[in-house]
Amino acid sequence: MRFDYNENLAVNSRKKIENLLEKISEQQKIIIDKEVDDLIAQAGKEFNNDNYAEAQILLNRAQERWNVVFLDYENDEMLRSAKQSFEKGKSFSKKGNSQAALAQFNEALQTLEILRSLVPRNMAANKLRLEIQQFQDPEQFKINFANRVSQAKENAASAAKDSFGNEKLLQAYAELSDLAEINPDYPGLKNAILEIEYSLGKKKRPLAPGVKKYAEQLASEAQKLFQSGNYQEAFKKINQAISTDSENQNFKSLRSRISARLKTNVYTRDSNYTDRYQEVVELISSNRYEMAEEIISEMWKNPANRTENLTKLKNRVERALGQ
Repeated sequence: MRFDYNENLAVNSRKKIENLLEKISEQQKIIIDKEVDDLIAQAGKEFNNDNYAEAQILLNRAQERWNVVFLDYENDEMLRSAKQSFEKGKSFSKKGNSQAALAQFNEALQTLEILRSLVPRNMAANKLRLEIQQFQDPEQFKINFANRVSQAKENAASAAKDSFGNEKLLQAYAELSDLAEINPDYPGLKNAILEIEYSLGKKKRPLAPGVKKYAEQLASEAQKLFQSGNYQEAFKKINQAISTDSENQNFKSLRSRISARLKTNVYTRDSNYTDRYQEVVELISSNRYEMAEEIISEMWKNPANRTENLTKLKNRVERALGQ
C-alpha cells in the first residue's frame, strides 16, 4: 500500500511539473511573439527610411527570436528525454541489469547526438554526455578526459598558425569549458581556459608590473604638463598612458579634464569608419558575431566612432553573444 502511495505521489509530481513547464512555454511564446512583431515593425521603418542593411539585421533578429519558440522547446524536450534515459539506466545498473542499463545509456547518447547536430555548443547536453560516459566506465573516462584536454590545448596552441585560427580557438574553448563542467580542478585546465579567454578578448591579460609602472609614469608626466598649462603635450602623454593601460579609470578621468581645457574636439572619426561599419553590418547579417565584435571593439577605442548606428550594432552583437 505504501508503494502505491509513493508511486501515485511521484506521478502527480511529474504531472504538476509538466503542467508548469507547459505554462512557462506558453508565456514565453507570448513574449517572443510580441518581440518579433516589434522587430518586424522596426525593420519596416528602417526600410522606409532606406536603411536596408539595418532592416535586414532586424529581420534576421526577428527570425532568430521566432526560432526560439520552436527550437528551444524542442531542444529542451530532447535534453529532458536524454536525462530520463540516463536516470533509468543508472537505476537498472544499480539493480544489476546491465543489458537494460546499456540500452538506456545508448538511447540517451543517441538523443544527445541528435541534439548536438542541431546545437553543437549546448553545454548542458555536452555535460550530460560526459556524465554518461563517466558513469559507464570511470577508468576509461579518466584516460579519455586527459586526452581530450591535451588535444584541446594543442588545438588552441596551433590556432595562431591556422587560417581559421579564431574558429579553431573557439572550438578548443568550448571543449575545455565542457570538460571543466565535469572536473574543474583538473590540473592546468583553468589556466588553459584563461589563456584562450585572453586570446579571444573575453578577458584582459593583467599588465606586467614594469608595464604598469611605465603607464603610471606617463600619467604623472601628463599631470605635470597639465598643471603647467601645456595641454597639447599633456593630452599626448595621457593618451600614451591609456594606450599602455586602457583599464585605468584615473587616466581616463585626467584625459577628460585635459580635453575640457583644450576646448576643442580632440577626436576625429577614423578615415575607414564607413568601410569598417559596413563590414560589421555584413558580418552580423551572416551571423558571424565573434568577428563583428572584434571589429567593433577596435573601432570603439576612438570615441568619435561611437555613433548612434555603431552603438546599435554593438548592442545587437552583445545580445547575440549573450553578454
